[in-house]
Amino acid sequence: MKKLQIKPLSRSAKTGFSFIEMAVIVAILGLLMAIIVPNYYKFLARNRQSEAKTSLFSLYIHQKNFRREYGTFHENLPYIGFIPDGVAYETDSTQPNWLCPLYSDLTLWATRYYWIGFAPSAGTGPAARNYIVAGQPSMHCGSTTSTSYYTATHPNSVSQGENFSASTSVSRDNFLAEAYGVVLSPAVDVWRIDETKAIDNVSAGY
Repeated sequence: MKKLQIKPLSRSAKTGFSFIEMAVIVAILGLLMAIIVPNYYKFLARNRQSEAKTSLFSLYIHQKNFRREYGTFHENLPYIGFIPDGVAYETDSTQPNWLCPLYSDLTLWATRYYWIGFAPSAGTGPAARNYIVAGQPSMHCGSTTSTSYYTATHPNSVSQGENFSASTSVSRDNFLAEAYGVVLSPAVDVWRIDETKAIDNVSAGY
């Protein structure tokens, strides 16, 4: 019977990869990371931007429905029934059938990257927040001066409601609402929508 002979490993096989081979592998990995990482962050930013677009389209629908019934747009967002996804809510103390944003504890809200709504000074004419048009329902969900926008809860987001553009506005026949936040620090991402449903990313945040 012929014996099976196992040859010992050669010197080159014992030493493993050479320095040049390792350098080539590292260079290839670095090139792949340079391509993959930026695209990943862009994908992440675009995914977070869906919050802004979804919220603004929902705001548009609520404004149009309110105007259809009461003849005017309005900047008090809970007043027109607009509560974005992820916002914790409670039952109004005087009207059990109304749901109101739970502003007293933002930790109960889902993570939000955008402020949604209008600047505090946006209301003008018959739709100003301190003016109730005849025939509209009674005010609820707190004072009108505190409900013209929804806050962001993400720690990296811009933290002042006054940062809404001065161009945001609400009147009987027109409105321009805004969503702004930080989807990819530190740039601010800004979206706007008006009564014609035209939506625009006026400042890309990545």
